[in-house]
Amino acid sequence: MDAIGRDEQDATKGRFVDDLSWFAPLLAPAWLLPGVSKDAARVELAAERWPEETPLDQDGRDLRQGLPLFLAEGIRYLTNALPSVRPEPVASFGERAGAGISIMTSIVAGHPPVIKVRLMDAAFGLERDSIEREVESDADLGAVLVSLPRATTDALRSTGVRSSWDSRYSPPPPASAARVVRGHRACVRLCDPGSFISESADRRAAARDEARLVLRRLADAATSTSEALPAVLFFATLVGATRAGFDATNDFRMSVNARCMEATDPRDPVFRLSVIALRAIGDEAIAERRAQRLEAVEDPSFQDWLERARKA
Repeated sequence: MDAIGRDEQDATKGRFVDDLSWFAPLLAPAWLLPGVSKDAARVELAAERWPEETPLDQDGRDLRQGLPLFLAEGIRYLTNALPSVRPEPVASFGERAGAGISIMTSIVAGHPPVIKVRLMDAAFGLERDSIEREVESDADLGAVLVSLPRATTDALRSTGVRSSWDSRYSPPPPASAARVVRGHRACVRLCDPGSFISESADRRAAARDEARLVLRRLADAATSTSEALPAVLFFATLVGATRAGFDATNDFRMSVNARCMEATDPRDPVFRLSVIALRAIGDEAIAERRAQRLEAVEDPSFQDWLERARKA
């Protein structure tokens, strides 16, 4: 496969790689992503704009806007396509060069609510396929969310996108799926430098408390499974929020340590990312010992990343 290199990735910044919510906060770990062809199909995703009269709290907004980010991660690992995600909800895509396939996600209120994933022809705005899942209860929500990445990639096959398999990808357990989906959007929000800046002490305190809640949920998701990606999202959100001004990182010392110490194999993404995560909580000596073990990895792109991680 003729894989896209760093120059091409920079040229398409914001179109696919950076749209994985955890990629930028973790200093662009390209080694954690599968290779892609230069002529890979582009798939653009967005949350459908919900009616103004529909009142939503932050959890409701994060669930709706986190869903396309969650599906983009699955598409990136489970197909040969390149996903990109619109930063805000849209009413329609309209014509856009470079993306032949569009995916619109929505949650339609009702009894029961319905989660919809619609495949659209980007040029003409016509619906090609639709996936609909009723959510009978809060307990049912996790199982529905977990089913959507594979259902979406299966539907994409009709557009010429090829399915693949990657051992690094697995959907989260149903019990933590809603936290992970919301967490993708929360990661983007909390890594924004403006998240913790306000002249009002009350607003700064509210932002800190909301970040604590998000991070506690992600920490629980990360420590409840041996799969890597929930930990990747937790680390990215913690590191990114800390850079943005979150000042309660030590509240998550036990969770970071617990997840990092479970990873003892240098091939494990969690072991590798612990170089950043452990530094975030001040355990620089342990982080450096792990970095020294990783010097043996024979991958120039990984070594470039490791150098950045040591300097972070």
